Amino acid sequence: MYYFSGKKPYYICNTPRVTDVFECPEGRLMEEDLHDAVLDGLRTQAFYAVDASRIWEEKRRQKQYDVKGMRAELAKMEDSCTALDSHARELYEMFAFGELGREEYLLEKSAVAEKKNRISIRMEELEAELQNAGTDGRLENRFTDSFSRYTEIEELTADIIEDVLQEIVVYPDHVLHIVWNYQDDLERLILDIKTGRQDGKDMV
Repeated sequence: MYYFSGKKPYYICNTPRVTDVFECPEGRLMEEDLHDAVLDGLRTQAFYAVDASRIWEEKRRQKQYDVKGMRAELAKMEDSCTALDSHARELYEMFAFGELGREEYLLEKSAVAEKKNRISIRMEELEAELQNAGTDGRLENRFTDSFSRYTEIEELTADIIEDVLQEIVVYPDHVLHIVWNYQDDLERLILDIKTGRQDGKDMV
């Protein structure tokens, strides 16, 4: 997109002059329209950050995060995965040397894989919780830390754009896809909120 300044600045796509492989929006994309779209989207993300933070804090109060306990549980699960990997190798060796029949081997192998999968899912949940919880059990998440400050934003600045915006993709008919920063942090927070705390005793 090329930028043209003036009383009413606008962007225009010159890609068709170079190649016809990629579709390009026709006509001018006014800077004011782009500014309003980003501003509206930012406010929406900001309210989402505030709501997500509130839900997480309520969840924390209900279950009282034990960071030390979660780390111990995670370490225990990592040991369990290592033991399962070792057991899987032993099963294969027994099968290879004829000490275990094919049907029995496949059943045992499937049981080991299923158990490891359950542990891996729980480990992913724990890692998300630990990344969201600070040493004092409070929420530490770059998405909420950044976006929650902009619920009442009226004007975009270069610093704000650098903080929250990764890129804007403009499709034909001027359809905008705004890619925000800290989406990995948001995904971890959503996973943490959705999964809930479990003791994992049936997995190890």
